[in-house]
Amino acid sequence: MMSKRGAVRCSSVSALALCVLALAGCDADKGEGAAPGSLSRASLEHRVAGSFTADDPGAGIEAHCGGGLAVRRGATRDCRLDVGTESADVHVVVASVSGRRPLLRITPYIPADRLGDALRSALSGQGYEVESVECEDELPGEPDARTGCTVSPAEGEGRVDVHVTKVDGLMVNFDYDVVR
Repeated sequence: MMSKRGAVRCSSVSALALCVLALAGCDADKGEGAAPGSLSRASLEHRVAGSFTADDPGAGIEAHCGGGLAVRRGATRDCRLDVGTESADVHVVVASVSGRRPLLRITPYIPADRLGDALRSALSGQGYEVESVECEDELPGEPDARTGCTVSPAEGEGRVDVHVTKVDGLMVNFDYDVVR
């Protein structure tokens, strides 16, 4: 079986800088479709997109969220950011609330299917015959976060352990070890 160790630098959007704690001073909004004590979908998308600055001044940043966000500590929503032809996924969590003003924590992550694609590409680039890679879970953009993946066929099934080595904005760098 494979015994190599490799490193992969995976970026959903390499041209962005991330503000990890975003926009503490914005009011909750009662925009169209928003319940009291919540941010409407449009308001949330505006705030998430406004939390980032593209390296390319001509690049527009758009956020796409699945709905609004309750203004209560711990409320969550997943969003996708598009910058040009690149995209990134982020978790948005209400870290705290002062009155009706939520402080948002925005954390990038690599979905399990995209992580599997990146590993398949990296392993194939090292000369391994890889048909598929199935990862157990997403890889959070947090230092030392971990997940595992199963590679097949690679002289039978193999296991790959993945862990984050560095997070720089939306760029999540990770290393992997082939363990079987």
